[in-house]
Amino acid sequence: MDAGVRRSRGKSVWDILLGLQLGVIGAILMIIWFALISPILGHPWWFIPNLFASHFYNSRDVLLGPGIVTIVGIAVQIVTSGIVGSLNGLVTPGGRLSGIAAATTWYVFCLLFLWKRIAPLLLMQAIQPILWAGYFLLGSALGWHRHLIKARRATLAG
Repeated sequence: MDAGVRRSRGKSVWDILLGLQLGVIGAILMIIWFALISPILGHPWWFIPNLFASHFYNSRDVLLGPGIVTIVGIAVQIVTSGIVGSLNGLVTPGGRLSGIAAATTWYVFCLLFLWKRIAPLLLMQAIQPILWAGYFLLGSALGWHRHLIKARRATLAG
């Protein structure tokens, strides 16, 4: 049955779905990290998730407090990390280094191009080392891809 879902380059649908799952897990780890570290730095727990939603809301709404803006920011983070995870599952061979490389590439792309156009408040007000650590968590979650695929294949074989 697994051969039926294989793609031509040796990747299967499971690689993409597992990448999606690991991307979502990485996004949740990032959100937890942002919520835990922000109060230590003197910001409210919802500060960074609200900044992720700054494309959809004005600066007053973003800085006002938790609410729908926070939910939208969390959703943006989960969706984009899931997409990055799926691409990681499709393109890379998996493993720790490729997961961290995919997350680092995504961070650099966001920093140089995306946030300037989509979330300018995130670029201006977020503390970048905090974001680096969050993207490292995303990459660490993506790094489990190869291990989990091997475990799935071992389960199917035995």
